[in-house]
Parts: sequence; C-alpha cells; structure tokens
Amino acid sequence: MHHGLVDIHFHGQGGLDVMAGDPDELLRLSLRVQKQGVAGFLATFISSPRAETLAALENVKKVQGRERGAKILGVHLEGPFLHPERKGAHNPRNLRPPDLRETREWIDAGEGIVKLVTVAPELPGQADVIRFLVKKGVRVSMGHTTADSGQARRGKRLGARSVTHLFNAMNPIHHREPSLAGFALLDPDLYTELIADGVHVSDEITKLVFRVRPPERIILISDGFFLTGLEDKEVFSFAGMKVRLFPDGSLRKLDGTLAGGSFTLQAIVERVTRLGLLPPSRVLAMASSNPLRMLGLQ
Repeated sequence: MHHGLVDIHFHGQGGLDVMAGDPDELLRLSLRVQKQGVAGFLATFISSPRAETLAALENVKKVQGRERGAKILGVHLEGPFLHPERKGAHNPRNLRPPDLRETREWIDAGEGIVKLVTVAPELPGQADVIRFLVKKGVRVSMGHTTADSGQARRGKRLGARSVTHLFNAMNPIHHREPSLAGFALLDPDLYTELIADGVHVSDEITKLVFRVRPPERIILISDGFFLTGLEDKEVFSFAGMKVRLFPDGSLRKLDGTLAGGSFTLQAIVERVTRLGLLPPSRVLAMASSNPLRMLGLQ
C-alpha cells in the first residue's frame, strides 16, 4: 500500500460507478485505477435514497477481498446529511435531516466497511450522529455545509477529523466570518481534502493552502466519477441530474455547477508537483500516507 496512491474521495470513472448494482463493475474499476498508480480507494457514495445506499453497501461487501487491482479500502458516504444550500452536484431530493436510526443501519449493513462519512455539522441532530460514528471508529468529515467557524469548531470538538474538498461546497472565507474554510485553513489537527486540479480551486488557492497548512494534514483527492475519462460531449444523466463535459475539461451540471473531478489522482499529483511548492515526495505523501493515516490504516 505504501507506494501506491490512495484516493479517499472517488465515485467512479470511465463509465463505471461505485454505486452500480453489479459487483463486476467494481472489480473492473479496481483494475482500471490500478493502472493509474492507485493502490487503494474508498468507494464514495453520493447522497441516495436509503434503500439504494444499503444495497450499494451490500455490493461493496461482496467485492471486498476479491479485487485483483486497487484495494477497496471501504466506503466514504458523502451525505445524505448535507446542507441543501451547499448541495453541489448532490440531488436535493436525496438530502435529509440527520437521523441516528439510518446511521445505525449503515454501520450494521457495512460491518466495518464504512470508513468515512461527510456531514454538514450545523444541521440539527448532527451531534448525535457524529458522536455515534466516532464511537464506532468511523472518521467524520465536515463538508457540503453553511457552517460558520463556531459550528466548525463544535464539529471538531464532537470528533470530526477531516474536511471534505476544502473550499468547495462551503461558505467562502469572509474577513468577519471565516466559515469552515477559514477555520480549517488554520486548524493544526484537521485533515483537509483538496481537489487541486486548477478548476475546483485555483492554483493560487492551492499555493495558499500549501503555505498555511501542515503538509502532513493535506489530502489530495480526485473526486472522480463515472464520466471522468470519457471524451464524449453528450449530456449524461447522473443521480437524476444532467451533466456534461465543458470546454475547459471540467464536468458540470448544465447550469455550470461543478459535478466531480475530471482528472485522475495521478494527474493531480503530477500537476501539484509541477507547481514546485514542495519536494515530490511530500506531494506524493498527500495522496498516499496522509489519507491512510487519517483513516487509521497506517
């Protein structure tokens, strides 16, 4: 595991989706990303109806241990307890208020495969959910949120360890209210995911993050999904929404909202290395040992 890349925020690629009902699709995905230097990944689930989430967990369980390519290290549930105003490409119909009963169902169904859950910490009822997950050894990440810095601090105090794609799907930094983004930028303990593709965050912001954050707390992610690596210009339907490839190479909903990454993790590592901010080995750690350490797998 040590030499390969680890992608903790990855929905799919090349027409393959981690939530597909077919175990074979996951096995093909594992082989595909291994060729791009990925040794392991978290199958990242987008907010979905309860039954679909549980079925997709069952599917991952069938496949884990049978992969011949990259290891499926577990599941990252990105939602559904997210703030509707910061939904990004999540279908608003699938977002719901925090529910401890549903959270227990994932853990029961997942038998240790749920490793990471993204939540909006300001939502009512979230404290119980975060506490429960932390007690079960699941890592909690704050994201898709309108949280101010006080709410972010409370989320951290409850046990959140990480921040989902820093700056994306959260309130921007304001000089009177730093929000989760400002809080996370200065916090020495939280891990911060970053989609350093020049699209989700500009290279200037990547430089700012690298200058301010401890390098061992930055995690590079692809946020790739099933359209990543497909060259077609046509419109696809994804989780009940229409998405297409834009001229700048990004994947977006038709209104221009970014819908996942269009670069492989390998391409992002190469890109960040070329920015020349840190030695290549430190950049590589952000996409290999850092994510494993955050998950407690190293």
